[in-house]
Amino acid sequence: MRFLERSLQALTPADLDAWAALADHAVEPNPFFEPEFVTAAAGSPNAVPPRLLILADGGEWIACLPVGTMRRLATTSWRHPYSYAGTPLVAPGHVDDFAATLVAARGGAPDRQFLLLWEAVDAEITAAVRRAADAVGRAEILFERVSERAALARSAEPDAHLAALKPKRRRELARRRQQLAEAFGEEPVVRDRAGDPAAVEEFLHLEAAGWKGREGTAMASAGDSEFFRAACAGFARAGRLQLLSLEAGGETLAMQSNVSAGDTLFGFKMAYDERFRRFAPGIQLEIDAMRIFLADRSERLLDTCADPANEFLNRLLPERRGVTIMVIGPGGLAGAAARRGLDAAYRYRARARSFD
Repeated sequence: MRFLERSLQALTPADLDAWAALADHAVEPNPFFEPEFVTAAAGSPNAVPPRLLILADGGEWIACLPVGTMRRLATTSWRHPYSYAGTPLVAPGHVDDFAATLVAARGGAPDRQFLLLWEAVDAEITAAVRRAADAVGRAEILFERVSERAALARSAEPDAHLAALKPKRRRELARRRQQLAEAFGEEPVVRDRAGDPAAVEEFLHLEAAGWKGREGTAMASAGDSEFFRAACAGFARAGRLQLLSLEAGGETLAMQSNVSAGDTLFGFKMAYDERFRRFAPGIQLEIDAMRIFLADRSERLLDTCADPANEFLNRLLPERRGVTIMVIGPGGLAGAAARRGLDAAYRYRARARSFD
């Protein structure tokens, strides 16, 4: 088997249907590599549109990986500011075929000998890639780092996630909740406003009015409002968008967007009104969202997609989900030199981040 390589512009309506069908039954779901999300994100002024590596059987797609090029030396799974998972889409029964083809192709061109998988969920597909690399003498895994981010697995107890917090922290959050209710004269409520265009606009405004707006990283500040509108509209039409709003006294205190794919609910974007910072509205909504997940949702897992260093979520949630950065390249002397360079670059980056 070999990959077909296509640009987004070259895709036909039949291709888009095949891509969507693959995403619907992928072994490891990834909403950030689905057609509606990728096509919306590719239009961002902050993204370089990807190419697609495709394995197909007739008109059926059995694997798809959006990719970009890094310094002409490597092909890398596509990265953009709003993608929190780089897991390839692979059909059931074809994981080993995909992994073997990926390792054999590596960068896919004579001047691209390296392949970088970026933040793929560390599960069945990455395990198959490791096996394939062991079996192919001309290719090796030159570098790999697995990190873990907070996750919540389904439990019979609606408040099971709070048990991990220290009693003092639980009392502090309860006190702030009480203060919030007293300040507005009513208990705050959470509404799911998925499918409401006004809620999408309110989210964009709320994010832009806070620290992200001041730093220029809010979607509205970065020119990505249309991307967010398109992504929310597409997932809402499919019944897969969760857009939660914490409200009291006619005010929206915090909002959170999540996307459902397969048996997993993926965290996406969060914003809160800084005027009410003293009540910790973002944290209050995080806790409410987890309670809603356990009580009302059908997914097996909540993947927060949070930074592995997020201290609050790491304390709150007992489960972890591994994500890997993996570089596949040639063996021999060229591979050994690349491995040393990758290790040094990673250590330098880790030291630089420790001083942030």
